[in-house]
Amino acid sequence: MPSYIPIQYNPNELEIVEEQEKPKAETPKPPETKPPEIPKDKKKEIITIPPCPDPKQPLRVGSYANSKKLEKVKAFKLNENNECIIIWEPVKFQESYIPEVSTIISTAVIGFVAASSPIILNAIKPIIKKLITRKKKSS
Repeated sequence: MPSYIPIQYNPNELEIVEEQEKPKAETPKPPETKPPEIPKDKKKEIITIPPCPDPKQPLRVGSYANSKKLEKVKAFKLNENNECIIIWEPVKFQESYIPEVSTIISTAVIGFVAASSPIILNAIKPIIKKLITRKKKSS
């Protein structure tokens, strides 16, 4: 069972304690500073940063190094001498030897149309002959 013991309060035995004043720290005055003089005759230096990658360079981010597709461009970075450095990354096996899905689908559709064209031609040929003979009879 919880219990509570109250504080013993006796006003006659109360001790009043005052805080001592803290000594004030003397902060030194900051040194006087003069603003730097800016020469008015000096011409402004023009800093030119070359574009990275160079617009004339054929490689872009995601481009392959060669036809073997073993490496591709990950990024371009400027070094201390303002030269553009190409950062390469290795290419996964599937990406280098298996074409994209869109290429596979378009090749399959072209192959299907090429293979089925003789069948379609044999179905359409008699219909066209009948239309031509009717046209000749009616004229």
